[in-house]
Amino acid sequence: MGWKGTLRAIEADYHRAQRNAARRRRELLREQKEQAHRDELQQAAHGVEVYENHVEVLTSLHKDCSEPLDWKAIVHQPRPEEPAPVHASEDAARVVLEKYAPNFFIKLLGLTNWRRKRFERAVPLGKIADDRTTARAQTQYRADATEWERQITLAKGVLAAGREAIDAVLDQAKPFAELLELGWQPKTLAFDNGELGVMLIAAGKEHMPAETKSLLKTGKLSVKELPAAKVNDLYQEHVCSAALRVGRELLALLPFEFVVVHVISNLLNGATGHLEEAPILSVAMPRATIGGLDYEHLNCVEAMGNFVHEMSFKRNSGFERVDMVHAPGHERKSRLEMVR
Repeated sequence: MGWKGTLRAIEADYHRAQRNAARRRRELLREQKEQAHRDELQQAAHGVEVYENHVEVLTSLHKDCSEPLDWKAIVHQPRPEEPAPVHASEDAARVVLEKYAPNFFIKLLGLTNWRRKRFERAVPLGKIADDRTTARAQTQYRADATEWERQITLAKGVLAAGREAIDAVLDQAKPFAELLELGWQPKTLAFDNGELGVMLIAAGKEHMPAETKSLLKTGKLSVKELPAAKVNDLYQEHVCSAALRVGRELLALLPFEFVVVHVISNLLNGATGHLEEAPILSVAMPRATIGGLDYEHLNCVEAMGNFVHEMSFKRNSGFERVDMVHAPGHERKSRLEMVR
């Protein structure tokens, strides 16, 4: 091949390499575009999932509750039994020693005394092991007895409507923990002639989503502004769900027959032009009614009709100030009684 043929071959190889690189570049760009599209669809699906979960959290608070506590059963639970001293290892070693009978070969080898002393040493070693087991059991017993005494004292205090005991139960159980995460603030927990009432500052409407998110047929994200009426509806559902949750929690943890929940929010005072704290929902919940509802399927706004309550709501303007209610007293001596 002459020098011209060599140059043509080199040039052909060069152009071939360029074509391969260009083809590979087009393939990479196409893969990058496809991956970006997949990432976009995945992000869209995730955004919708986050939005739907947020709405579910806001409107399903009433579906969860602490396990109920039976304070009468707690106050009557027996004291832990003190463990007896343990002698198992020592007794077993004594039995082996007493039954020791050297065989022919042990006697022939002159190991009778050596073997007997070995069994004799096992007796005090067994006692040491038994003493350790007894000490561990005694330590556990003292801890159990201390906890038993604490529970009995606490149960008696709760049944007597003692403030310190009830505060201790609430501090340990933390029934308002989820509400606190959502911006709610418990304000007071009061007792008045046996009546249990709780006042809570509700999270504001700013905690409600301002937009709806959904997936189009193409899988892309659709974001639309949530109308004011829809925001108000969602907020009403959230408030009623939270009130039910609080009522359920308090009646599960404390032995009252009634609990009154007052929900407070900032409302505009038309006379002053200022925002002021005012009750927007006040509801008295009897234990019998609370215990008979199907929380998985009820509508928490409509469920307020099961109780004596005050709530004024308009879709376009939201909540309005209401009066606070008290538990009806015609069925019992005091407005609220502890379960005896």
